[in-house]
Amino acid sequence: RPNVGPSKAKTIVYAGTLPGGIRSPKFFIDVLSFIPDESLRVLFVGDETNRTLIEACTKDGRIEMRGRVPHEEVSRLLSSADYLLTLGNRLANMTPSKIFEYMAFRKPIIATYPIDSEPSLPYLERYGDALMLDERGDPAMAAARLVGYLDADHEPISYDELKTRFWNNTPSAFCDLVETIGGEDGR
Repeated sequence: RPNVGPSKAKTIVYAGTLPGGIRSPKFFIDVLSFIPDESLRVLFVGDETNRTLIEACTKDGRIEMRGRVPHEEVSRLLSSADYLLTLGNRLANMTPSKIFEYMAFRKPIIATYPIDSEPSLPYLERYGDALMLDERGDPAMAAARLVGYLDADHEPISYDELKTRFWNNTPSAFCDLVETIGGEDGR
């Protein structure tokens, strides 16, 4: 039998703010409370004023919080993460640009959503390697789904496939549109 040591820590990173009434870490923290795996690490970057998160950090040593950090540091943290976390928002017309940045890292994405019309959902479904957890559901059942997702193998999507799936969201597509609208002479 091969020498099996302690499992490698699995790191989940959330980057962004947590504006009250729009986005909350509560459901994900509740889900995490049903997962006893001590090798999990969850890092929240960008907001250190959220009371729910502050309280969770004091109760669960797997959760860490950092305030605002330079973008290069955020990119480094996202790049080194095993999974990226996005918390859905309660505004149906506010698609977070963060999910496109997340997808560019080609990592598995864990997403919560508080409303059926959460604007990130269609993009996450098209991305493919995303686990969507309904915040209105049972946290224990969501925890079981999350454990399955964390234990599964995840093959990064190729850059070419990513570009194909999201062509309309690329700067090149925007430039093509501007050129089409402006005509060939640029006016």
